[in-house]
Amino acid sequence: MPYIVGYSVGYFAEGVVLYQYASNLFVPRKKDSHSNLYTLAAIYLLLFGAACCFRSRLFNFIGFFLATMIYLLWQYRLRAFLCLFHTALITAIMVVTEIVVYTIQQQLLPNSLAVEDTVYGMLLLGVFSKLLYFTVMMSIVGICRKHPVVNPHDRHSASLLILIPSVSIFVMLILLWIIDKYTLSDNLKNMIALSSLLLLLASLLIFCVYQYIESKNEQYTRLMLLHQREKNQAEYYEMLRVQNENQRILIHDIKKHIQSIDVLNERGEREKIRAYIRQLSLSSDLQDVLVVCGYPLLNVVLGRYRQTCQEKGISFHADIRAGTLDRMTDDDMTSLFCNLLDNAVEAAQGIADAYIELSCSTRNYSPYVLISVINSCSGTPYAGGGAGRMLSESDLPSTKEDRSSHGFGLKSIRKTVARYNGDLQMYYLKDAGAFHTILTLQR
Repeated sequence: MPYIVGYSVGYFAEGVVLYQYASNLFVPRKKDSHSNLYTLAAIYLLLFGAACCFRSRLFNFIGFFLATMIYLLWQYRLRAFLCLFHTALITAIMVVTEIVVYTIQQQLLPNSLAVEDTVYGMLLLGVFSKLLYFTVMMSIVGICRKHPVVNPHDRHSASLLILIPSVSIFVMLILLWIIDKYTLSDNLKNMIALSSLLLLLASLLIFCVYQYIESKNEQYTRLMLLHQREKNQAEYYEMLRVQNENQRILIHDIKKHIQSIDVLNERGEREKIRAYIRQLSLSSDLQDVLVVCGYPLLNVVLGRYRQTCQEKGISFHADIRAGTLDRMTDDDMTSLFCNLLDNAVEAAQGIADAYIELSCSTRNYSPYVLISVINSCSGTPYAGGGAGRMLSESDLPSTKEDRSSHGFGLKSIRKTVARYNGDLQMYYLKDAGAFHTILTLQR
């Protein structure tokens, strides 16, 4: 019975930790997470059954190693050598933590578990070792995680989670010290063992809930970007419909315009004819807004902002060189350029002869893409006054009335830039009345 309880706690904790480790560091072969969990549960049920039958430490060690390697190869996109490395690392950490816990119990607290073949003894040792194993594994995940955590608040939150199993380990040491120093009844020892088990389950549950919330936040972000993309497309197609209707009206009235030009020609008023023709040629109804750049989605976004700038009297120029944004996903492209241009339009509107210049280019043999946004700005846009120095989020407070719901545009830009291992620089030139935003992204 004690061994069954110990194996149950140990294998359950190891399975949860392995899932957390692999899901944070590796790309799954299948999108269905249920299949992954079912596979993991089946593997560990087989390990549990075999451990109860053979009760051999060597067999448990070999079985754990093989089960971990099979699970990683089967469920995640890993090369064989990399899979072997991580399997060896996980197995080594598991063995070392058990040895450390056993050594602590034998050397420092020899009387705490004098009778090891008891339920409470197996529980306390098992919970202690798995808490230590859990802490080490999650620390490795925090260090080696490949998904960049750009928001400092998120990074600190993930780091603080490590404190939970660390505090649990400290509590376990206190419980073992109490058992070692004082004579307790069997009922009290069983209650302490049960409390330690609940402590382990609480630590595992907190991490699972955190991962669940993080995945839901990621899904929500994707939905918001999809909504933004669909909104851009809807507005763009509405703009095309209006332009098409205006062009049809202009074509319908072209005969009248020709008659007016003919009258002016008979009067010999060449300057008026020149001005009339110039006015017609510069009409927005004759402007080509279909193609702004070679990227279909970005073309939709830039076309919409070009129309917005025309309505607000802002000169808009975009120069997006071919091949510069091939690596960028549609979601990142929408988020980055919408936030950049939202800020530029907001700063430039209401200014005489306002302009926005957007460029995206590369240099030969350079591993970086350079994105530059220069826009008119009536005054210093950041707190503290002055000009020409680099800015941060705290320097650029939101100008909107409801600041609790805004001010996230710059954070979103920084997040996208960091995802492509890039850099963001901003500065304001007072003499030119221009605000510069310069991004460098890895190609």
